[in-house]
Amino acid sequence: MIDEQIGDVAASPRHLLVALQSGRPDDIARCYSPSADYSDPILGNLGIGSARRVWPLILAHVGSPRWRFSIEDVGLISSRVRTRIDFVFAPTNRPVSLDISTVLRVHEKRVTSHTDVFDRSAWSAAFPFPQRLLMLTPYGRRRLKREARLGLVSSEETRMFFVRKLVHPAAAALCLAATGFAASENAQAQEYLRPADAVRMIMDGRPWSAQSSNGPNLKISLNKDGTGSAQGPMPFPLSVSWEIKGDAVCLYVGPAGTKCVRFRQVAGGFEGWNGNQLDLKLTR
Repeated sequence: MIDEQIGDVAASPRHLLVALQSGRPDDIARCYSPSADYSDPILGNLGIGSARRVWPLILAHVGSPRWRFSIEDVGLISSRVRTRIDFVFAPTNRPVSLDISTVLRVHEKRVTSHTDVFDRSAWSAAFPFPQRLLMLTPYGRRRLKREARLGLVSSEETRMFFVRKLVHPAAAALCLAATGFAASENAQAQEYLRPADAVRMIMDGRPWSAQSSNGPNLKISLNKDGTGSAQGPMPFPLSVSWEIKGDAVCLYVGPAGTKCVRFRQVAGGFEGWNGNQLDLKLTR
């Protein structure tokens, strides 16, 4: 009886691994009991019934996966599996390699609980640098978990939540371009401010709302002595410094990176241009 029970526990992860390699959500779902839950370090525990529903969401964004498995331990009610997956995260086209330790609890030949453990920093390689920092913060993980729960409810949300919610700076850049954030004939016709005039008008110590073409929105304050600070989606302030370089003003915003732009004055604020690209917008 015990040998038979251990045999069932050992067979369940093998069936699941074969189903994962096939990439067919229906085959994967059959490996789980209807109430099976799924948990990992990023999404947390998604609750009763989540194990069957989470895989379409995951597989929709995992391009060209290569799986390697080994069953490390088998007991009466659970097994431990070591997994290596190499894939391309579809929304950002970035390669990711994860080493995953999985515990599967089994009852009557089906998985009742699936728990993955992996390194968050390895997973965050799926994102560009500013978003990578955000995803490693408690705020980013709470947001991701909340959106994943919404994704389990709606198939449309499942298809789109990574693109709309996690890679939002890229999507926002496209939307802003479509609504006039990109170059317009009137903007091109305006003259750039001399760097000294831009500094005089912008670096006054008061906060600006800063929209970037390739990063999160920030509240940024710039002082005349070349210092400043920024607040954004991360739960801590970023240090800021600036300097004039030739005909441009360069802003250094902590780990978010550097922007060297030429400013134009517009209604409500200033636009920062890098060549022919609108790269920054400051408004109050």
